[in-house]
Amino acid sequence: MAEDILQNTDLDSLLRQASGALPVKLTNDLFFHAVMQDDQVVMKGMVGSVLGIDPESIGEIQVLNPYDFGKQLDSKWVVLDLKLALENGEFVNIEIQVYSMKYWADRSLFYMARTFGDEKPDNDYSNLAPVIQINFLDFPDRGRVPEFHDIFQMRSIKNEGLYSDKLCVHQIDLTHRDLATSEDSESGLVHWAELFKADTWEKVRALAVKNRYIKEAAFHMITITADKRKLMMMEDNEKARLDSQTMYHEGVNHGLQKGLQEGLQKGIIQGKVLERIDVYSEEGMAKDEIRKKIMEKFSLSESEADELLSKYGEENH
Repeated sequence: MAEDILQNTDLDSLLRQASGALPVKLTNDLFFHAVMQDDQVVMKGMVGSVLGIDPESIGEIQVLNPYDFGKQLDSKWVVLDLKLALENGEFVNIEIQVYSMKYWADRSLFYMARTFGDEKPDNDYSNLAPVIQINFLDFPDRGRVPEFHDIFQMRSIKNEGLYSDKLCVHQIDLTHRDLATSEDSESGLVHWAELFKADTWEKVRALAVKNRYIKEAAFHMITITADKRKLMMMEDNEKARLDSQTMYHEGVNHGLQKGLQEGLQKGIIQGKVLERIDVYSEEGMAKDEIRKKIMEKFSLSESEADELLSKYGEENH
């Protein structure tokens, strides 16, 4: 898209000009972060649709982990969720997961619990604020009854009584939009799910006509992708994720194809190492620290660790 589109401040005109395939989809976590973080209207629209409340009732939202395109040097290693603090004191973590992960629930709980554990009760546990984890998954969460929008809390197994409302998980399965309820449609959550899945500007424009919060998000989608440097960083981020997932499956499949226990074990270990690198990257660790961690945990040599780090984070030419 031509960069001179940035000179046009009329949103409807921008939407009419946008056409063809999206260069990156909103499921790219860097793209999602950039679209959301600088616009209160967009963030309120998204959060309100998930929680089923009027977005205008949410109040001010603070982004606790803003991303600076100007300072980030290596976008291939960026793994982001969106951490928000609401005016009412609640914390909201929003994660997007495109590829299936066996221990997704454990990972999700870990980051939610860490947010909760980072709070300071000041000798009064009643001061602890609720933490809401919002997961957008682009794969079926196997082992669970299919749902478009599922909600999890700590409840009694015997009588379903609520143990605490301080921790709550909202999980949205983008592959099961057909299971959305009337409440999901009325809140606008279905529109957001369709925006994540949109792969053309025409689909984005159709959604923008239906939902004013998505219309605001569409404006940012257009202006961000018109910036060549930002677009390149998002494409690098997307390719690194695809490379990581490919290497994981190659590691496992290589062992399976050889049919040798040694090869199978090596493939499984390689996959585990790549998953661990992903976790450490999300925690914000530097490459040197990650190298040290995986060498210790998996008894790797420095060259073996470097090879797996390269597979995870560097482009293949």
